[in-house]
Amino acid sequence: MRLRKLTLHHFRNVSFAALEFNGRQQFLLGTNGQGKTNLLEAAGFLTALRSFRTSENRLLVSQTQHCAALSFELEHEREQAVHVTVKLRHDGKELWCDQERVTRLAEYLGRFPTVVFSSQDMGLVRGAPAARLAPAGVELMARRAAGLEELGRELARAYAAMAGGDEPASLTYEPSFGEASADALLARLEAGRARDLQFKTTLVGPQRDDFLFRVKHTPARDFASEGQQRSLVLALRIAQAAWCQARSGIRPVLLADDVLGELDPVRRARFWSALDPESQVIATGTHLPEADLGEWQVFTVTEGTFVAKAGA
Repeated sequence: MRLRKLTLHHFRNVSFAALEFNGRQQFLLGTNGQGKTNLLEAAGFLTALRSFRTSENRLLVSQTQHCAALSFELEHEREQAVHVTVKLRHDGKELWCDQERVTRLAEYLGRFPTVVFSSQDMGLVRGAPAARLAPAGVELMARRAAGLEELGRELARAYAAMAGGDEPASLTYEPSFGEASADALLARLEAGRARDLQFKTTLVGPQRDDFLFRVKHTPARDFASEGQQRSLVLALRIAQAAWCQARSGIRPVLLADDVLGELDPVRRARFWSALDPESQVIATGTHLPEADLGEWQVFTVTEGTFVAKAGA
């Protein structure tokens, strides 16, 4: 899939912007706080109609406005040319696809995948499970186990590509209890009911599950360096993109939000090499990418305005 045009109205600090993307590599260049991440946030909204930075719509609408709008023109493997429009209000959203109102989100979700590489991903290595895994049942636990096994294989390959193969890495599922059956879960819940009432929370179940990153066979949360942890979450996003393409047949658009700052030059170069060479990449940064990374379409970003750089 390719994003060919993105139009924003009253989104965050962007009063109006209409960006036409040519080729497969776009770079948003500017100092901090100018609106680079806002544009990636808008692009990522295409996939699941939610932001990777906030769950509150009111924060996405410009402060002096009551609504915002996003428009996407796409080239799609299955649907060819597609036009998607999203209108955001403080209390909800509206969605159109090729000028037809979409009322059943289940029919929309997953059709237009993007993968966001963000500095917030570091919480995946360092954070607690309560912030990452939602409550569900035994079926969800089984799906988690199978999904993380697949992601783990892709992550190991992607991390090896960035680390040079001399730092084995892994991702494993860490369920909160071992007996993954409905009867076992029910028994645990019944046995712990008095304790749950005392603590006013459920202390057993999938909401307590976690996953564990390892580098050189040791827990990354405790022993990996800053650069190794960042490499892990980048490898996870590369794995996510590969998994999505394998399952859906649709190549996600990759959105990289200034994520390479803690990596040495060798790992930075290996990161770019590890990306699917056919995927569209929209990246941000305060400095232009290295010249050997190929041709980029560059937009300079200043106070919510985007200007295509001539000759880039």
